[in-house]
Parts: sequence; C-alpha cells; structure tokens
Amino acid sequence: MIFQDARLEFILLLLLIALSFFLPTVSCLLITIFLVIYPIRYKLTYNLILFNFLIYFSLVVAQKQIGLGNDDFAGYISSLANNKFPSWNDNVFDFLFWLLSSIIYPLTNDGKEYIFIASIISFLPLVIFFSKALYLKNNKLENVRINALFLGFFCLLFICSMSFWNLYGNYLRQAWVMSFSLLGLMAITKGKNILALVWATLALITHGTGVIVFAGLAGIIFFRKINIRLIINILLISALLSVIMNPLRVLLPYLINGVANKIEFYLTWQGLSFGTTASYRIMMVAIVLLFINIKFYLFKTDKLLLYMILFLSFYCFISLSVSSVPKAVERLYYPTMIWFYLVVARFFAVFIYRFCQSQPNFTIMNFTVLPILFLFFFVSLGGTFKYNPSYYAGEIENFIFFSPFFS
Repeated sequence: MIFQDARLEFILLLLLIALSFFLPTVSCLLITIFLVIYPIRYKLTYNLILFNFLIYFSLVVAQKQIGLGNDDFAGYISSLANNKFPSWNDNVFDFLFWLLSSIIYPLTNDGKEYIFIASIISFLPLVIFFSKALYLKNNKLENVRINALFLGFFCLLFICSMSFWNLYGNYLRQAWVMSFSLLGLMAITKGKNILALVWATLALITHGTGVIVFAGLAGIIFFRKINIRLIINILLISALLSVIMNPLRVLLPYLINGVANKIEFYLTWQGLSFGTTASYRIMMVAIVLLFINIKFYLFKTDKLLLYMILFLSFYCFISLSVSSVPKAVERLYYPTMIWFYLVVARFFAVFIYRFCQSQPNFTIMNFTVLPILFLFFFVSLGGTFKYNPSYYAGEIENFIFFSPFFS
C-alpha cells in the first residue's frame, strides 16, 4: 500500500485536519475518501478522525439560520431564554433534555453556541459507537480497517440524507434518543445488559420516542437467546402486513398516557407532512432487510450487525404500525433511516473487507463503488437542501465551501 510508515499516515491525516480550518466540508469529504481507499492500520489515526468528525458535524448543525420556517431549534432557544420548559411533573419524557439544556444555555452567549454544545451531546455517542464497533475480538489491525470502512460508508450516506439535517439539525431531543440507543445496543453486544438498560432509560426520559428504544433494547436482551433471524423475519413481515391491518386502532386505548396523547396530537395535525412517502420508504427498507436476512449470512459472525438489523426491524414494525398517522410516521422515519444507513454501511464494510483481500479486487472497488457513492451523495444532497433552505441558503456550493473561521 501507499503509506506503510505510521508517521506518513499520521502526517497526511494532520494535513487533512488542518484543511478543516479553512474548508471543513472539503476536508471531511477527503477524509472520508481516505477512510475508504486507504487501509488505516493505527487506532490513533482512526480516533483522531472520529474527534475531527465530532467537531465537524456539531459545527455544521450550528450553522443553521435559526427561526426560518418550521424550526424546533427556535422553540428550544425561546423556551430556555424565557425559562419556560416542562419539569419532571409536567412531562417525564422530556425531562433529561430540558434539564441538561437549562444547564448549558446560561453558559452560552447566543443560540448558535447552545446548538453547538447540544450537538456535541448528540454526536458524542455516535463517535463512541464507531470507536467500539469491533468485528474481530482479538485482531486490532483488522478491527481498525473494518471500522474505517464502516465509518467512511456511513458518513457518505449520513451527510447527504434528509434524516441527518432534519433529525440532528432540527429535532434535537429525538437526536439524543437516537444516540443513546446506539450506546445501548453497543452495550448489549458486549454483554452489559444493565448498562444497556441505563442508556435505554436515559432515552426514555429524553423524548417520547424513547419508549420505542426502551422496548426494543429490552426485547433484544430478553429474546437474544432465541433464533434472531427468525424474529427478524417475523417483525418485518408483520411490519408489511400492519400497513393493511392498521393495528393502531386496536392498540391506542391500551397505550400509556404520554404516548397515547402524542398519537392523538398527530391525528389532529393540520400542517404539512410527508408521512405517506415516509411509509413507502420504510416499506422498502423492510423489504431490503428481508432480502439481506434471507439471502446473506455475513452477519453470522458479526453480532453488532445482527443486533442492528434486529433493532431496525423493530423500528420498521413500529413505524408501519402507525402508518395511518402520517405525522407520527414522519417523526419515526428519520431515526429509522439513520439505522438503515448504519446497517447498509456495516454490511458493505464487512462485505468489501472480505471481497477486497487482493489488490485487483481492492482496485475494482475503488473505481466502481466510490464513484457510485459520490454520485448518490451529490444527487441526494441536492434534494435535501432543496427542502432545507435554513442551511446554507439551500445551496450545495455554500455547504461544500463554507468556512466558519475565514469568511
């Protein structure tokens, strides 16, 4: 390979990170390419990349023009500025978010600084997840390589997706729930079930969707000794059937008050929603997962991927079970798609790692997979910014070439 010396690998990375002070998005994309085409061998290099991404993603989200259109950020800042937010007695499902936000906000000078720090909380669990996502228990070198591929593929899917910009860039409470669920699932793969339930509980008291996370993680702990692939098939088939059967009509009277009230609120929603489109997309996700589960056996040796598919299958089931409530599906769509990107990125990382053991196969991958990924990246990013004018005036070039320190 090109850089066999650790110092050269490290120097190249430092140069790319230095570029981030001038053109952070360009630097991020170059580092992503670096992750995919170069077999990183050193954990220090990988951890520096993760830290750089933590700052980068938080910085990107903090660039939002707050208050333009339907903006939850503006609501958060207004509530904190006027000291009007729910307490534990008012709403237990939001308590942790408002508690931490009420501590952070007085320490900042403006809304953007608050969003930046709150986004650090959003993305830090994601960084920890990628740092601990082991594939081979006793082979540090191969773990770093697979994780680098995993991270590279995921970043390309993540940055350009509407789910990133609308979840982490708007629905901050749900973003925290998403991140806590990652740590909970990671704890389960390491056999730390109590820790997993702690993360699930934190998700539960951060936003109402934490109920799904708690139920999903608790279910994995309880059923993990059973045939997981069979459970995945049952969940996915049930998810597809639920679109027709509409089980929400039967279940609504039995839901706990907080969840039932939220569903009833969404039933009376009069604003815009793309919930119907979201339902179709989640149906496609369920079909893809069924195909992967039946056809491929790569994840037989990858417990993390297996549990990720199981958790995503549960999310698909819940999302499609409320398909009769478009606004509810819309809110569940964003974390569902991020879990899907994680599954796809992990699947391809393991697949390519096994496929590209020889140099010819590695070259083929570089000249076929990467161009397709980047074509998808820019096409998807264009569509995403079309519906998110509060970020970089809705223009791709503004995003690619923005510089927070040198305007």
